[in-house]
Amino acid sequence: MSGGDGWVGTVIDVSKWQSSLPDLSGVLGVIARAGLGTQPDTMFTTHIANARKTGKWVGSYWYNWGSLSVSDQVNAYIAREKAVGGVSLHAIDWEGADGFTAAQTADFIRIYRARTGDPILLYASEGRFRDLGQDGDWIA
Repeated sequence: MSGGDGWVGTVIDVSKWQSSLPDLSGVLGVIARAGLGTQPDTMFTTHIANARKTGKWVGSYWYNWGSLSVSDQVNAYIAREKAVGGVSLHAIDWEGADGFTAAQTADFIRIYRARTGDPILLYASEGRFRDLGQDGDWIA
């Protein structure tokens, strides 16, 4: 990950598929999956707490289901972030056959930003990026 102020470093992403965080030596931060659809990721709270204990900054992302209400998923995401006292980075994960369409993803970004005032990234594979109103891109 790199920023406009010249810093470059490693950031890892984790979810329920990792039962614990790896060694965070040399890692700038941790981005944890907050949930999917409208359901919380069972390891989100634990991963965020453990990353904070080591002094790392934390972010979150939301994996979505195209068959569920975009608004309900935004609400679930905001609730998960609030449950851990907020995070420094926010992203919508756009991938998978059961996930959002481009229009749904754009709606998620617009609604999230309107409800929180926070910027949000688009997390996708490099060939999938397009302008959906996101504040930045995170390449999977």
